Amino acid sequence: MKDFGIVIIVIIAIVLFWFMSGISNSTGSLEGLVVPSLPSLPQIKNATNRTTDEKIGENTGLAKLETIVVDGKTYYKSRWFGQIKLGRGNAKSAYQPREEYITLQNSSKRGSEAINITGWLLQNNDANRLFEDSGRLYAGNTNRAYIPSGVEVLLPENNQAKHWINLKPGDRAIVVTGNVYSSGKFKIKSSFRVNKCSGYLENLPNYNFTPTLKSKCPSPKEVEGLKALPETCYNLVRRLPRCETPDIEPYRDRDGDLVRRHINGNTEVSRFCQEFVVANFSYGACVAVHYNDDDFLTSDWRIFLDKNWEMWKNDRDIIYLFDDRGHLVSYLAY
Repeated sequence: MKDFGIVIIVIIAIVLFWFMSGISNSTGSLEGLVVPSLPSLPQIKNATNRTTDEKIGENTGLAKLETIVVDGKTYYKSRWFGQIKLGRGNAKSAYQPREEYITLQNSSKRGSEAINITGWLLQNNDANRLFEDSGRLYAGNTNRAYIPSGVEVLLPENNQAKHWINLKPGDRAIVVTGNVYSSGKFKIKSSFRVNKCSGYLENLPNYNFTPTLKSKCPSPKEVEGLKALPETCYNLVRRLPRCETPDIEPYRDRDGDLVRRHINGNTEVSRFCQEFVVANFSYGACVAVHYNDDDFLTSDWRIFLDKNWEMWKNDRDIIYLFDDRGHLVSYLAY
């Protein structure tokens, strides 16, 4: 029994020695512990082309990018966070895609660089709402739309190459969920920057812009060559409304005769006067004459997402704007 007790003591001593050796071989009292990794932050898919400062790389941890929590979710802040201001436009009331719009405005300081918003993502909050159908509840699907490219000057041919939409400090973009209704000869197929002649488009009978384009076209009283016109033509031109394309389409009178020469039904005009009006008072004519004016372009863009459904709910929604890296630029809850 005595020998057996000695054996037990020896075994205990060996076990203690092995245990103490394991501790002494660790690099520190805490470094030997297994520390659980931090949970990854939610990210937007397709976040690519990050700059060096934005990379979550080895040896840098998660501290390089600032984050923000919105409606219980964590997002990375964009380098442009706070520089683009969201406005809800008529999102609280409109439901037709061609009428529904929100606004984006570059609120950066004057002199700052323009911000390219083409490829940025707009997103609603439907995924966090419950909907009911025939007594059954279901979660909504998030609606997303990418901001398209556009044209700086919309030409009558409407076939020019599209490019990035760059918002300079103070520039505003009216972002329409659908497209613009245009059944006339001049089809609008692109987002565009508004110019001083755009009011002609607003006043065409088969076009419908929401919100309306401002009528700030040059006045007919300022047209070059006006004072040299014959008296009848001079008086007619001076009375023309601003931003209105005169009607010169042939029509048949009460007797069935075809009337080719007229301006807004006034047949007491010469061919010269009619040609003068055609050459000066239409969207295309206005662009041709004033294209090089210093004040030709305005600070407003019209952007069309070309969707066929309502994007923004009338209440309890959040408008999200993400840059092309999937980082949050701005949001607006209402």
